[in-house]
Amino acid sequence: MTTSTGRCPPAPSLGYIAPIDTVTVSVSKPKPWVRIFWKGSDALAFTKRGHRFDPLPAPWIDTEVLYAGTSAETAIAEVLLRWHGQIKPGEPVMLSESANLQDRRVARFTCHRQLQLIDATGLGLARIEAAVTDVLKLPEHAAWTARAKPIADDIFNCDETEYALTQQWCGWLRSQCKEADGLQWTSRQFNVGRCIALFSDRCEKDFKLVGRAATLYGKGSANRKLVDSMVGRLGWSIGK
Repeated sequence: MTTSTGRCPPAPSLGYIAPIDTVTVSVSKPKPWVRIFWKGSDALAFTKRGHRFDPLPAPWIDTEVLYAGTSAETAIAEVLLRWHGQIKPGEPVMLSESANLQDRRVARFTCHRQLQLIDATGLGLARIEAAVTDVLKLPEHAAWTARAKPIADDIFNCDETEYALTQQWCGWLRSQCKEADGLQWTSRQFNVGRCIALFSDRCEKDFKLVGRAATLYGKGSANRKLVDSMVGRLGWSIGK
């Protein structure tokens, strides 16, 4: 297994002002968003657990976050296969059904209104890239001149050892777009999908489940077949 390069750039101070793009999105029944969660948890629970963009720094320290993917493939890749990019070619990997899959559940949900999201996809990422470049010019970051320049993608691709920095970035992005309901970025693990982080104080009560949450790896289920297919395409296996 390979390791992360550890290149997340330092975040701007909240006083630094820069234009950041937002996008208006709809979450409808034909294309609901998808969340994978542990059995016993609320299907649409907003939490503060120390993930990529939570907890937010002050003044949003009380804000909780809900993460989702724009498709089942995105959610599965981000939750179950999230370290596949670090596996060396040919290295054997086996997921445990009892430890990794048995107690996972999947929820699909919609929103009764349009959402305004900070956009870190497409050309929206160029806005963040400009902020990265400006921040690295500050005297306190002079040490970066002796290293490879980080890029905006590193905010979304770095591993959990740098989450203290990515949480600061989320706070700064929100300071530029105070009315945003959340943030969207390109999935690191499934780059045709988008990851979503939603802010509790903006939209916690606005979502509705499509049907009931289901066991992710139930026998004979479409969800199980999808997991098996994705694991197989990576050349991995699933054991008991």
